Amino acid sequence: MTRNMEMNNNIKLPKSNIKARLASAIGLFGILFLFTGCLAQKSYVDPTFRNATYLSLKPPANPTPISVQIEFQRNGKRLKKVEPTVRKKVIEVLAVSRMFSEATDSNPGAKLSVILNNVGDMGAAAGKGFGTGLTLGIVGSRVVDGYEMSVSYTSPSGTEINKQYNHAIHSTIGAHSTLENMEPLPLQQAFDQVVEDMLLNFLKDLQTTPENLSTGTNPTSARRLSSTTPATNVASSFRHKTAS
Repeated sequence: MTRNMEMNNNIKLPKSNIKARLASAIGLFGILFLFTGCLAQKSYVDPTFRNATYLSLKPPANPTPISVQIEFQRNGKRLKKVEPTVRKKVIEVLAVSRMFSEATDSNPGAKLSVILNNVGDMGAAAGKGFGTGLTLGIVGSRVVDGYEMSVSYTSPSGTEINKQYNHAIHSTIGAHSTLENMEPLPLQQAFDQVVEDMLLNFLKDLQTTPENLSTGTNPTSARRLSSTTPATNVASSFRHKTAS
């Protein structure tokens, strides 16, 4: 069954002229927000798409550098202003995963291309938000943000691997009941979690064939990340270089 989907992202906007910029920058849920004013909104990451965690990964003993290319789309149309936000999260996930030594644009051992497409129906999103606004939140609305991640990876040996992953953010506004078995999150945190989940799913799939990585995996010597290790502590040791 096709899901009713709409879009958002986690761009931080200045308070001045925020409504006008929300409509152009954060997509469908921005439109919904304009119609509903300050009604309470909650976002939930769909747990059914999460198939891996950092503990699922076995980092290689001698990880290779990797180049990272990011593209963000809205219903298949490129939206460049969101790409730095997505790239920042992708680099963070790679750092914490320990699967690669550094992100670099100069002489990488491997190449990673990520296209994140936020799919949705603008008319459906605006209609739901408008209905909730007219009832002052007494009748709640629920919308679903759909995400498609296409990943292309070229190994140090030149082998190319292409994968695609799906995810979703469920958002409620007004007097809508809490969604079962889902924890409400701020919209920005929910978006970050979706990017992390899909990329971890890919990294888990990638390691099933050891030759995809520089030297294969070494479970006895590779450092395993605990679920309580702050991402910022690990990311600080993951170097990010660009060509001069």
